[in-house]
Amino acid sequence: MADIHCPGVTVASARTLRLLASSTPPLWGVRLPSIRQSWAPKAPADVLEFALDPRRWLADAGDTLQSVSATAPDPVTSSDLTALWCGKVNGLAVVCLAGGQPNTLVPVSLTLHTLQGRRHTEAVTVQINLDSEPDDVPDWPSLADGTPIIPNALTDPDGRVLTLGTSQVKQVSVAQLLSPDGASHLTSPAGVPLLNQVFRSATDTLLLA
Repeated sequence: MADIHCPGVTVASARTLRLLASSTPPLWGVRLPSIRQSWAPKAPADVLEFALDPRRWLADAGDTLQSVSATAPDPVTSSDLTALWCGKVNGLAVVCLAGGQPNTLVPVSLTLHTLQGRRHTEAVTVQINLDSEPDDVPDWPSLADGTPIIPNALTDPDGRVLTLGTSQVKQVSVAQLLSPDGASHLTSPAGVPLLNQVFRSATDTLLLA
């Protein structure tokens, strides 16, 4: 599955970090030191997107980023660093950060989920500089269930966000899945035919990811 480019949504290269991967396997019994990366500093009043680029990290496995979640320390005041939204944009794991207290270093964790079932959490820090006074974190538009609307959400001509309904998980029973030409059964990544299987299907916002 290839990433679909979403025009009009671009994260500056200065605020994009490549997800690091060791070029050689570690020696048996030797643990490589953990390297925590840092994004470019932001001012307290800035509202900016920051990104991790996992494409090279996933390329060797033929895998693709599917979804992203982000966590930051729970805010104590209305001007503390807050993740307004996060998601997959043009193959990148992107989080939009607002707020922050001057002269602090704040950790943000991004959890990446892939099409082949991999999950990886990367902790990144962001320095809050002294270039502005603290400001209240702005409101961000969201769906009725509170899900933030990210910039690459699909909309109709009237600007309404297209969704598959209220976010929920359903059980879906599949009696038979065939290839598009009807010649063979589709299989899972493990090679098991997708026949008489039960799957979990989650409704969500439709995205150009």
